[in-house]
Amino acid sequence: MANYNLSTKAQHDLIAIYKYGIKFFGQSPATSYLQELENFLIELSDRPTLAKDASTIANGLKFYNYKAHVIFYHFENGNEIYVLRVLGKRMNFIEHL
Repeated sequence: MANYNLSTKAQHDLIAIYKYGIKFFGQSPATSYLQELENFLIELSDRPTLAKDASTIANGLKFYNYKAHVIFYHFENGNEIYVLRVLGKRMNFIEHL
């Protein structure tokens, strides 16, 4: 199993996603979504080539659309992924990266 690491901003993104989910959908759905997202990060770290190239934004940047969010990451230490941000699909990505 490969590993992934979260930037401080990505950690804050996950907290914000969870809080938003609680506010608009309730605690149980918010918890489920966050767990599914975290499980997908593990899967993505095992299969990093699932993502698409975003080198036009930043060298080596990759992204993957996950439900209502987009995961941005790059490779770190060879086979680990470093998650920079987890942003809502409607957000201005360049402004937040």
